[in-house]
Amino acid sequence: MRVFLISLLATISSALTTTAASALEMRGLWLDNKAWDGVQAVVQMYDCEDGNGLCARIIQAYQGELAAGQQNYLLIRNLQPQRNGTFKGIINPPISFVGDSDVVIKLIDEKTVSYSSCFLPVCKGTMTKL
Repeated sequence: MRVFLISLLATISSALTTTAASALEMRGLWLDNKAWDGVQAVVQMYDCEDGNGLCARIIQAYQGELAAGQQNYLLIRNLQPQRNGTFKGIINPPISFVGDSDVVIKLIDEKTVSYSSCFLPVCKGTMTKL
Protein backbone atom coordinates (compact mmCIF):
# COMPACT_ATOMS: atom_id res chain seq x y z
CA MET A 1 0.00 0.00 0.00
CA ARG A 2 2.81 2.40 0.90
CA VAL A 3 4.56 1.72 -2.42
CA PHE A 4 1.31 2.40 -4.27
CA LEU A 5 0.83 5.77 -2.51
CA ILE A 6 4.43 6.81 -3.16
CA SER A 7 4.05 5.83 -6.82
CA LEU A 8 0.76 7.74 -7.09
CA LEU A 9 2.27 10.88 -5.53
CA ALA A 10 5.28 10.68 -7.86
CA THR A 11 2.98 10.40 -10.88
CA ILE A 12 0.87 13.36 -9.80
CA SER A 13 3.95 15.45 -9.06
CA SER A 14 5.43 14.59 -12.46
CA ALA A 15 2.19 15.52 -14.23
CA LEU A 16 2.01 18.87 -12.44
CA THR A 17 5.66 19.62 -13.18
CA THR A 18 5.21 18.74 -16.87
CA THR A 19 2.15 20.99 -17.17
CA ALA A 20 3.90 23.89 -15.44
CA ALA A 21 7.00 23.45 -17.60
CA SER A 22 4.88 23.33 -20.76
CA ALA A 23 3.11 26.55 -19.80
CA LEU A 24 6.46 28.19 -19.13
CA GLU A 25 7.77 27.10 -22.54
CA MET A 26 4.77 28.77 -24.20
CA ARG A 27 5.76 32.23 -22.96
CA GLY A 28 7.92 34.30 -25.30
CA LEU A 29 8.08 35.22 -28.97
CA TRP A 30 6.65 32.95 -31.67
CA LEU A 31 6.65 33.20 -35.44
CA ASP A 32 3.19 32.38 -36.76
CA ASN A 33 3.88 30.27 -39.85
CA LYS A 34 0.45 31.19 -41.26
CA ALA A 35 0.08 34.42 -43.19
CA TRP A 36 -3.00 36.36 -42.04
CA ASP A 37 -4.16 38.39 -45.04
CA GLY A 38 -0.69 37.99 -46.55
CA VAL A 39 1.20 39.00 -43.39
CA GLN A 40 3.33 36.60 -41.39
CA ALA A 41 3.45 37.89 -37.81
CA VAL A 42 5.55 37.67 -34.69
CA VAL A 43 3.35 36.79 -31.72
CA GLN A 44 4.19 37.34 -28.06
CA MET A 45 2.80 34.77 -25.60
CA TYR A 46 2.51 36.08 -22.03
CA ASP A 47 0.46 35.82 -18.83
CA CYS A 48 -2.92 37.48 -19.42
CA GLU A 49 -3.40 40.79 -17.62
CA ASP A 50 -6.52 39.44 -15.90
CA GLY A 51 -4.56 36.45 -14.55
CA ASN A 52 -6.66 33.98 -16.54
CA GLY A 53 -4.12 31.84 -18.41
CA LEU A 54 -1.87 32.85 -21.28
CA CYS A 55 -2.57 35.41 -23.97
CA ALA A 56 -0.91 36.10 -27.32
CA ARG A 57 -0.63 39.39 -29.19
CA ILE A 58 0.60 40.14 -32.69
CA ILE A 59 3.49 42.50 -32.01
CA GLN A 60 5.09 42.98 -35.42
CA ALA A 61 5.17 41.76 -38.99
CA TYR A 62 7.82 39.24 -39.95
CA GLN A 63 6.92 39.40 -43.64
CA GLY A 64 4.53 41.93 -45.15
CA GLU A 65 2.95 44.92 -43.41
CA LEU A 66 0.43 44.85 -40.61
CA ALA A 67 -2.89 46.47 -41.45
CA ALA A 68 -4.39 49.16 -39.25
CA GLY A 69 -5.49 47.58 -35.99
CA GLN A 70 -3.25 44.51 -36.26
CA GLN A 71 -0.33 45.94 -34.24
CA ASN A 72 -0.74 44.70 -30.65
CA TYR A 73 -3.79 42.67 -31.76
CA LEU A 74 -5.03 40.18 -29.13
CA LEU A 75 -4.96 36.91 -31.07
CA ILE A 76 -5.35 34.33 -28.27
CA ARG A 77 -6.67 34.62 -24.73
CA ASN A 78 -7.43 32.46 -21.69
CA LEU A 79 -5.08 29.69 -22.83
CA GLN A 80 -5.03 26.98 -20.15
CA PRO A 81 -2.93 23.79 -19.94
CA GLN A 82 -4.95 20.56 -20.13
CA ARG A 83 -4.21 17.18 -18.57
CA ASN A 84 -3.45 15.65 -21.97
CA GLY A 85 -0.59 18.10 -22.62
CA THR A 86 -2.55 20.43 -24.91
CA PHE A 87 -3.68 23.98 -24.21
CA LYS A 88 -7.21 25.29 -24.74
CA GLY A 89 -8.35 28.88 -25.07
CA ILE A 90 -10.02 31.40 -27.37
CA ILE A 91 -8.60 32.60 -30.69
CA ASN A 92 -9.82 35.58 -32.69
CA PRO A 93 -7.97 35.64 -36.03
CA PRO A 94 -7.51 39.13 -37.54
CA ILE A 95 -9.81 38.27 -40.43
CA SER A 96 -13.19 39.97 -40.71
CA PHE A 97 -15.29 36.85 -41.37
CA VAL A 98 -13.86 34.77 -38.51
CA GLY A 99 -14.75 35.64 -34.91
CA ASP A 100 -13.93 34.14 -31.54
CA SER A 101 -13.63 30.36 -31.49
CA ASP A 102 -12.14 27.71 -29.23
CA VAL A 103 -8.54 26.85 -30.01
CA VAL A 104 -6.45 23.81 -29.11
CA ILE A 105 -2.67 24.20 -29.11
CA LYS A 106 -0.41 21.14 -29.12
CA LEU A 107 3.30 21.11 -28.46
CA ILE A 108 4.99 19.37 -31.41
CA ASP A 109 8.50 19.78 -29.99
CA GLU A 110 10.39 22.30 -27.83
CA LYS A 111 10.28 24.91 -30.62
CA THR A 112 7.03 24.22 -32.49
CA VAL A 113 3.32 24.21 -31.65
CA SER A 114 0.27 23.57 -33.81
CA TYR A 115 -3.08 25.26 -33.35
CA SER A 116 -6.53 24.35 -34.54
CA SER A 117 -9.92 25.94 -34.00
CA CYS A 118 -12.74 26.19 -36.52
CA PHE A 119 -13.23 23.89 -39.51
CA LEU A 120 -11.85 26.43 -42.01
CA PRO A 121 -8.22 26.12 -43.17
CA VAL A 122 -7.64 29.68 -41.94
CA CYS A 123 -8.11 28.38 -38.37
CA LYS A 124 -5.20 25.94 -38.41
CA GLY A 125 -1.46 26.50 -38.40
CA THR A 126 1.84 26.22 -36.60
CA MET A 127 4.07 28.61 -34.66
CA THR A 128 7.84 28.37 -34.18
CA LYS A 129 9.59 29.71 -31.07
CA LEU A 130 11.97 32.61 -31.78
